[in-house]
This record gives sequence, structure tokens and C-alpha cells, in this order.
Amino acid sequence: MIPASIAIALRHVREHHPDVVGVTFAQEDPQHGGFWQYQTLDGRVPAFGPEIDVSLLEDALDAAWEDRTFPATYTVNEL
Repeated sequence: MIPASIAIALRHVREHHPDVVGVTFAQEDPQHGGFWQYQTLDGRVPAFGPEIDVSLLEDALDAAWEDRTFPATYTVNEL
């Protein structure tokens, strides 16, 4: 089951970028933490602007860290 904060972030992104179908979380290195990449079905990564609440994405990253081994991918099929 997808953690609530990841579902919230994925739904939020899809409100502004409805073609997004999933997100992958990965760890850069121990000193810099992790990052996210929201993607469309054809692998495009949409550009985010001020419409995206980054604090929701940060909460989702924290939840992914606790939920799975990185890299971790979640899709809209899990919502």
C-alpha cells in the first residue's frame, strides 16, 4: 500500500501535470539525501514551477525512505 504522504504528493502533482503516471525516489549520497523524479508514461519529466508545493514532495520523500529501499518507484495504479 502506498504511504499517505506519497499519495498526497502524487495527486498534487497530477492536479497540475495530469500526464504524470509515477514518481521515483532515489538517494544521491549520504550527505545530500534523496531526490524525486515525477514522470509521464513516455518518460518525460515535467518542469515544476510555483504551482507545486515542494513541502508535499519533501514529505513524500521522507515517507519513501521509511517505506522502501531506494530507488523506490510508485505509480498512479497504487493510488
